[in-house]
Parts: sequence; C-alpha cells; structure tokens
Amino acid sequence: MPGNQYTFSNVFKTKMRVAYGDKLLLSTMGGQLKTIPAAQPITYNYKLHTDINNTSSPSNLSTLSYSTAGTTFAAISSTPLYTTSWANTDDVIVFDGIRIPAGASYIDPPLPSIYNETINITHNISTPNQSSFITAKMDYIDNGSGFTTQLEYLDYVVTGANGIFQGKTNLRINFDNVNYTREVVIT
Repeated sequence: MPGNQYTFSNVFKTKMRVAYGDKLLLSTMGGQLKTIPAAQPITYNYKLHTDINNTSSPSNLSTLSYSTAGTTFAAISSTPLYTTSWANTDDVIVFDGIRIPAGASYIDPPLPSIYNETINITHNISTPNQSSFITAKMDYIDNGSGFTTQLEYLDYVVTGANGIFQGKTNLRINFDNVNYTREVVIT
C-alpha cells in the first residue's frame, strides 16, 4: 500500500475503530481509514501514608472495616487524589473491597484467595452539581493481606462514568509496593 493510506475491500464496509499507539484509526463506511488523535488518559496519584516519604502513619486511607462471613478482610476506604506531580486536587477515590480467603470450606473445589473490589472516583467532590464520577470493578486472585496487594498493576472494568470520565472504559492502578504510592490511569 502506498504511503499512509489504508483501504479495505468493499466487502468490509462496516465502521471499525483500531487503537494504534497514541492515534485512533477510524474507518468510514466507504472503507477509507482516517487517523484521529486518541483521547488523553486521566492520571492521578495517591499514597497509603500521609506523606510522600512514608515517614508518618497511620495510613492516609480513611477505612471503615466491616465483617462479612467467610472473609479475612472487608472494608470501605477513601483517600484524596493528587496530580502526577503530587499537587492537591478536589478529587477522591473510594474503595469497597472484600477478601475471600483461599480454600474456603464452603466452596468446592476450593478457590485461591480472591479480592472483590469496586472503585469510585469523584472529580470536584466539593461541588456536587459540577462533579463527575467513574466506577470500576474487578475480582482478582491476590495473596496479600488487608488492603495491601502483592500485584504490580490491575486493570479494572469501568461500569459507569459521566462528565470528564465519559467514554472511558479502563481504570488501571499501578502499585508501587516499596514506597506505597499508587498511580491511577483512566483511559
């Protein structure tokens, strides 16, 4: 194919979207591809301690633990979100998680340790009539304890969004398990 022009056979005259690097290739009904810039991700940071150097405690997470039959950990937690340069925002992240222990006697065959988690992020929480939200969910195998994971990252499925989050389908959390900081990338 000459240059950067891509065509499809006339048999394939349906709309199609293909992500390619930082571009989105979008076909038209005529089969010609057009390149448009992909939407920029929204990125936040948060920390599990009250300062970036982890010198203070307790955790920066505000946690309300609750008991659920057959679990070793169940809680709702919230923490403020920061920009990638650790500047304050008016945004907050809330976690609702339940850890189901490995080998639970009421499950046959026994399963590994599973964590069931829902995440809600509210943008502009101080101005409810102008705020945006995103909700994402994930069930995953994790042998950590409490709210601390042993994983490097997780991709959560977005189940609802509006405002600045409208059209986003993935929420990734990159876990720094040495410094106990987290990066949230919403795409």
